[in-house]
Amino acid sequence: MNTKVTGTLNSTPNTTFTLEFYSNAECDPFGYGEGETFQAVTSIAAVSTDANGDAAFAFQFVDKIPAGQFLTATATDSNGNTSEFSACVAIGGPAAPLTVTTTADSGPGSLRQAILDAKATPCHALIEFNISGTGPFTIAPESPLPEITDPVAIDGLNQPGANCDSWPPTLMIEISGENAGDAANGLYITAGDSAVRGLVINRFSHDGIWLQSGGGNVIQCNFIGTDVTGASALGNNDTGIYIRAGSQQNLIGSSIRISDRNLISGNAGAGLAISGMGTDHNTIVGNWIGTDVGGTLPISNGLYGVLISDGAAHNLIGGVYPGYQYSSPSGSVEIHPGANIIAFSTWQGVWIADGGAGNTVRRNVIHSNGYLGLDLGPSGVMPNDPGDTDEGANNLQNYPEISSVLPTSVQGTLNSIPNTTFVLDFYRQEICDSSHYGEGEIPLDTTTTALVTTDVNGNAAFSFEFTTPVSGFVTATATAPDGSTSEFSACR
Repeated sequence: MNTKVTGTLNSTPNTTFTLEFYSNAECDPFGYGEGETFQAVTSIAAVSTDANGDAAFAFQFVDKIPAGQFLTATATDSNGNTSEFSACVAIGGPAAPLTVTTTADSGPGSLRQAILDAKATPCHALIEFNISGTGPFTIAPESPLPEITDPVAIDGLNQPGANCDSWPPTLMIEISGENAGDAANGLYITAGDSAVRGLVINRFSHDGIWLQSGGGNVIQCNFIGTDVTGASALGNNDTGIYIRAGSQQNLIGSSIRISDRNLISGNAGAGLAISGMGTDHNTIVGNWIGTDVGGTLPISNGLYGVLISDGAAHNLIGGVYPGYQYSSPSGSVEIHPGANIIAFSTWQGVWIADGGAGNTVRRNVIHSNGYLGLDLGPSGVMPNDPGDTDEGANNLQNYPEISSVLPTSVQGTLNSIPNTTFVLDFYRQEICDSSHYGEGEIPLDTTTTALVTTDVNGNAAFSFEFTTPVSGFVTATATAPDGSTSEFSACR
């Protein structure tokens, strides 16, 4: 027997819509599909709404859709306006959301029970919240929560009153580790293809969120290490978000919607750590690390803003995306939504300690850190070497040497691998670091793409004009074709 589908549509009253159905091998982490394979039905897939805008439908597909697939649908009106994809439904029937209705540590309606039930769900599970009363609500586990071994979306934004449409968000669900005991992580996720949003996670004896092995996770619109207001530290005792043991292609934050950023501050160790061989191709964009919810006041992480170690490679911290206005400590400027703010760390802003190559750190706002803003290899400024033949974190990529800065232009040289093209990034810094090597408080735009190509001896001279006049100090980085970014240059 061929697969059948039933459902409903609510839209404009007394209107006819065309429905299209698609099968997908997997579901989006938040439970909404894409459209991988179009599935034809045996009749015209048209429905007409009644006077209340409601329509029910039932269709049979031409082909049988295998068990384990997920079905999605779109609706298109007579003017050609098409909806988003619907929520995914597993072939064989929908999986009801697992709803947390109590702050109790265990039992029906608890977060602990929802995580246990998610393991028994044959398809991608959704954990949502609907706790009665006036929030915010604190869930304080009395022991570590269960390991998450099957894909799940944990969505605190379903709790009435929660909202992440703008920044700062209103978060109503706090998961506090104050009673969870030793070596407790807030959320311990090994499944991959999972999502966490709309939560405040604090006071755990280990890490706020631990991502291990399984990849493809999405972490957005959370406060990790602060109170529910994002104004005070309630840190986790180690790292805010820890990605390790080959977990790949995780997305932390967003380059599209600024309110999907995470606030990662107040943790005793690093704000975020990426560790281990094979822990590659993770994207860290748009987050505020080490600040308050306003992005300007310090809620320091105790060690580093971001730590990359033990061979982790080809990870992206920041990036180049369309700009938006941001009020920095030095005034209102245009930066980029992919930019992370990484500030006020006790030690380095970003430390690629003994990571692999190809870790890209570009166009972030990095300032007011205790040690270097961006450090490769052993702690401290790494001197450039002729021809850039040394080895280490990010291949110990040489940084540019700035010879002259005018209000509208910058000149200098780069010595690195011969016959190779590098991208340069320039930054304004109000105050030069005590090492005389800079951080990168405000990314600067140039009138042309800042590319330089070294000659057969590894040398390149550069001269670029800024799009607007600059003051203070200027620093620069160089990024190699494999994505390896240098330390910041000396201030000029």
